Amino acid sequence: MEPLESLLALVEADRWIERVRGQKSQLPEIEELEALEKLMKDFATTLTSLNQELAPLKKELSQTNAEVETLRGRQLDLEHRMSAPSATPKELLALQAEAEHVRAQLENAEAAEIGLFLQCEPLESELEQLSEQAKELVAQRQNLRTSIAELTNTLDEEIEALISTRHPLTSALPQGLLRQYESARAHVGGGVGAAAISHNKCEGCHISLSPLDIDRFKKTPAGEFMPCPECGRLLLP
Repeated sequence: MEPLESLLALVEADRWIERVRGQKSQLPEIEELEALEKLMKDFATTLTSLNQELAPLKKELSQTNAEVETLRGRQLDLEHRMSAPSATPKELLALQAEAEHVRAQLENAEAAEIGLFLQCEPLESELEQLSEQAKELVAQRQNLRTSIAELTNTLDEEIEALISTRHPLTSALPQGLLRQYESARAHVGGGVGAAAISHNKCEGCHISLSPLDIDRFKKTPAGEFMPCPECGRLLLP
C-alpha cells in the first residue's frame, strides 16, 4: 500500500475514533442531567427558604399551643373552685375576676393560635408538595446517571475496538511519516493529524493558506506531506 493510501486509512480510523469520543462527550442524557441538577439546586434553595420561613412560625405556634393548654387548664381549675360549696362570697368574687382575666387571655391566645396555623398551613403544604417533587427528581437523576454509565461503557468498548483496528494501520506507514503524523496529532491535542485542502483552506483549522504556501504544497514531492503552517496537520493532496 502506498504511503498516501496508508495515511488516508489511518486518518479515517482516527476520524471514527474522534467521532465516537464526540458522541460520548455530547450525549443528550448529559445535557438533560445538567438541566436536572440545576432544577434540583433551585428546588433545594426554595426548600431551604421555606424551612427558614416556617421554623420560627412553628416554634411560635408550639409555644402558643402550650399557652392555650395551660390557660384552659387554669380555666377548668377556676370553674371547679367556683363550684365548690365551701367558697365564700369574697372568694367567689376573686375567682370570678381571675376567671374573666384568664378567659380574655385564652381568647387572645386562641386567636393567635389560629392566625399562626393559617400562616403555617400553606407553607407546610407547599413544602410537602416540593418535597414529593424533589423525590421524583432524585429518581430521575439516578435513572439518567444509570443510562449515561451504560451508554458510556458501550461507547468506550466501541472506542477500544476502533483503537485496536488502528494498530495495523500505523504499522503500514513508514516510520518517518508515522512520527510526523503522530507529532501533528499531539500538536493539535489528539484527534486527526492530517487534513485535506478545500478552496485553499486547511480543513483541519479552516485557515486560508497564503499563495506562497499553496505553491509550496503543490510542489511537495509524492510520498511527502507538508504541514499546515497554522495547525501543523499534514496536508493531504
